[in-house]
Amino acid sequence: MSKLYFQGEILGRFQTSFKDKETKKDVITKKLQFMEISENGKVILTDIKLSENQGLEELKKGIKVMIPIKIFTPKDSSNVYFSQDGEIKIQGK
Repeated sequence: MSKLYFQGEILGRFQTSFKDKETKKDVITKKLQFMEISENGKVILTDIKLSENQGLEELKKGIKVMIPIKIFTPKDSSNVYFSQDGEIKIQGK
């Protein structure tokens, strides 16, 4: 089976938190944000959730990366979410 990859230049990195519905505990997630401009000129911001053990030290604004991803769409929403599904490759390394 082939993998799906996202490739781009990091716009930013951040952490978000939410309360897990089942465990009632706060969960912190790390994300990278990318900006793309579509063919019709619309600006698209894309967030990719990183795996729990992914370090952020080398993942800085302006770095070009290629990330294997999984796509997720909740049953009650038309939103599309992306999450890391393997090792991030940094351009030039």
